[in-house]
Amino acid sequence: MEKKNKENESHVFEIAMVTQSFVYYIDSSECDDNGSVKMYEKESGRLVSDNYMANRDMHENLLYFNYE
Repeated sequence: MEKKNKENESHVFEIAMVTQSFVYYIDSSECDDNGSVKMYEKESGRLVSDNYMANRDMHENLLYFNYE
């Protein structure tokens, strides 16, 4: 099971979306697309992206209803 929150440098990232392969955490207080989303591999928990790519991927999954 995925952790509800991840803390990083005094920022709290809350779980926002789970897909078949990835878990996305978001810091809603961060307004910069480059740092507001972190994307982790679901199976291993490995950080995949913590920049604009994670943000864009999460929004594409939301747009096409590709989440659990």
